[in-house]
Amino acid sequence: MRLNRKPLSIKKIFTIFFILTVLISITGIGTIIFQNWLSSSEQFTKSISSDHADTLINEIDPLARIVCVADAYRLAQNQNS
Repeated sequence: MRLNRKPLSIKKIFTIFFILTVLISITGIGTIIFQNWLSSSEQFTKSISSDHADTLINEIDPLARIVCVADAYRLAQNQNS
């Protein structure tokens, strides 16, 4: 069984080639932009989290020490009673 196909014209071949080239280019450029954006946002998030983590630790550490001292004092009071 033989298919009867019409040959593609030069105009159609160039149109298909142009559309494929544009789609491949857009996909490649979009991928590169997305990867760079993802990398930079990851670095930014890490830097912010490390800065805030240090600040929070410096704020919470004295409070945690007060709680530990208060618990130790309460425990000593209960043992003496």
